[in-house]
Amino acid sequence: MFKKKKLLSYYGLNSLKKLELKNLLYFIPMAIISLVNLGFGIYINYSWQQILLISIAMLGVGFSEEILFRGFLMKAIMNKNPKAAILFPSIIFGIIHMTNLFSGANIVMTTLQVIYATFFALMCSMFFYKTNNIIPCMICHSITNITNIFLPNNLSIEYQCIGCIALIIPSVFYTWYLYKTKKCLVKIV
Repeated sequence: MFKKKKLLSYYGLNSLKKLELKNLLYFIPMAIISLVNLGFGIYINYSWQQILLISIAMLGVGFSEEILFRGFLMKAIMNKNPKAAILFPSIIFGIIHMTNLFSGANIVMTTLQVIYATFFALMCSMFFYKTNNIIPCMICHSITNITNIFLPNNLSIEYQCIGCIALIIPSVFYTWYLYKTKKCLVKIV
């Protein structure tokens, strides 16, 4: 549909080849942040078929959420108020993670996840705003989801808190870095 209506570029579905090498380097910190979960180990109690299906599902979640929040929602607000276009979808994305409470999740961990998801989304929004390329955001979001699924089940609440903080702090600093240093490649119409 996007291709047929010539909207691929508008929604940031640009080839990574269109990012100059120096702009592609801005993707590296996002990739590192998305791999933080691996520092806590991996617990796999699934067949290779289940691992494949879970990974495909998490890829789909990452891609669809990025299109929804960065592509549609952010672009809908961009021409009226670029700052709101960066903040509003990020806050909504974080708040949506409160739904984990309905499945019996711990309130402390859910609150930290909301904070982390908000700052991760803010980082992705700033990256998308500065580069007009949503593909790196989709990749990092998907990797984060996949590594989160395979975290060990027996991590103490303290280690889970440390993990969330280890994701929040670099996301905040990288968002600030992008905001302060990266020239915006997007032309607001």
